[in-house]
Amino acid sequence: MRILELVLLALTALALVMFLGLVGGGATVLMLVLTLLALVYFAFGFILFSKVRLRSAFKGGFKGMPAATVVIGVVTGISLSTLSIGILFKLLLMPGADEMLLVGSIESAVMIAVNIVYFLKTKSDTARLCVSRLLIFGLPAVFLLLTSPLTLVKWQYRNHPRYVEAFTKFEQDPRNPEMWDLLDLERNRIHLTPEEFALYEKSMRRE
Repeated sequence: MRILELVLLALTALALVMFLGLVGGGATVLMLVLTLLALVYFAFGFILFSKVRLRSAFKGGFKGMPAATVVIGVVTGISLSTLSIGILFKLLLMPGADEMLLVGSIESAVMIAVNIVYFLKTKSDTARLCVSRLLIFGLPAVFLLLTSPLTLVKWQYRNHPRYVEAFTKFEQDPRNPEMWDLLDLERNRIHLTPEEFALYEKSMRRE
């Protein structure tokens, strides 16, 4: 499980570089990797953070292990899963992102405190591992929570002022279909070749 987690974390870093660099397919790769990571944390957090091998997890691998260690692993996994999806939603400008980030940040703050107390009492490697993962995801989550979607767009698309202007208008009137069309037009202007965009623009005019 640890190897799978490290691979997914490395792929997440690569996907972020692709996404922020506006590389084609970056958003899709980011969505797939962060969703997989969230599923791993949610379903297998109690195994991952308890340092039990997947093969032995259901064959007595938890025998003799303190119940607190297992519970901390489960709740930490749920917190990380919430943060992963919240970060994904925020980067993709999807609704519900701030709510998920807020819930995940509160969960993480509580679990960091719990893990620190547990570590001071038991010197548990599980607690140390949980705190490191919570900080890795928690700090970016808090930053994104405090950052508006428009600020993110202005930074990511700083070399594409037409798209920033279209997004600004969309933010002011999100229910206006014309703003959706304008946003889609400028997004395609960025990602399509000039020839492809000319064909796309021509098809839009026909409609």
